[in-house]
Amino acid sequence: MGISYLGDASPSDFGEHCGTARKLGDSLKLGEVSVAMDDALDRSATQPFTAEEIIDALPFFVMVLDSNHQVIQSNTYFVKSTESVQEGCPLHCYRAMHNKDAPHPDCPLVESINTGLPVTRLISEDGKTLRVTVYPLAERTPFGALYLHFAETM
Repeated sequence: MGISYLGDASPSDFGEHCGTARKLGDSLKLGEVSVAMDDALDRSATQPFTAEEIIDALPFFVMVLDSNHQVIQSNTYFVKSTESVQEGCPLHCYRAMHNKDAPHPDCPLVESINTGLPVTRLISEDGKTLRVTVYPLAERTPFGALYLHFAETM
């Protein structure tokens, strides 16, 4: 397990979307994702957790996105819930999270890009609601500006 990295590919490697997407809310149950947490708790109490282990153990969607909504990194919950992340394969969050060809009309990433500030929204779709928060993360990377995206089922 572990955080899935797409960052080894360069932005020019991304072409057409490949991979399977699911609709919003077709996510794993908390118990199915708790394996990462259980593994982490089995560690020695004297061994500190890394930031990657903490993020990977979270029972909700965590992604690093570029300004084109492409997933650069994601946690295990995202990978297992969407079955979408594939090495070297472009993946847009709106394809994986909403099974759409364009960003959700109320996407907080758009406002965060425009304002440079964190943005939280409740996104409802197909009878499911997610609390989605986007934080500006880094401005200058090979992928351009990056954003930290959390999405938790309400």
